[in-house]
Amino acid sequence: MRILACVAVALSLTAAGATINLNTGQAPGTMGSFSDPVWNIASGPTGTGMNTSGAAYILENTYPSGSGKLWNPTGLPPTSLANFISSGDCGRDSYTAACPGGTYSFTTSFNVTDLATARLEFSVAGDNRVEVYLNGGPLLYGQGAMSGSSGWAAMSPLQVVTSGFNIGPNTLELRVINNSIYTGGILAGTFTEAPEPATMAVTGAGLALLALLRRKR
Repeated sequence: MRILACVAVALSLTAAGATINLNTGQAPGTMGSFSDPVWNIASGPTGTGMNTSGAAYILENTYPSGSGKLWNPTGLPPTSLANFISSGDCGRDSYTAACPGGTYSFTTSFNVTDLATARLEFSVAGDNRVEVYLNGGPLLYGQGAMSGSSGWAAMSPLQVVTSGFNIGPNTLELRVINNSIYTGGILAGTFTEAPEPATMAVTGAGLALLALLRRKR
């Protein structure tokens, strides 16, 4: 029975295909530190407490009215494990200095093995404006304005991308454009693809092994 259970689990994992969590500010990162496990700072304005490389800074995840804190909306697809990121702690209350105006670029990467089934899904928001690019462009999605609160008032509708991928490494870029004071971006999403032919062969072999084990019983 234990052998059967192990084979069944292995089959379920191989048949499901690859799913990669692309959420910003997720565990095991630590809130209020340069520790995002998925997103890195690619470039950004220089200033007090700001980095232009390394792991992204995970911001506070609440935004009480009038407090100036960046927030984490509810109902994020596909999970709620996402928080705002920035290139320093200026994006929260009690900041040591205002966030410099300019463009902040954050990147993450994932591998693609099957262009026919590759699928990227995400929802995004940013202060003041946020743009999302795949492999340097073209623009996948842009949201927000450089004045008012429309840039970060709500998460974007779910975006689904099925083209523009390369076989091998792919780079997803979150580009946040800031006026001043507070800034940050948030993205909740996943990359998925169907299993490769070799994986399907393993699945077939596993099914044959299951049948053999059942006959021996």
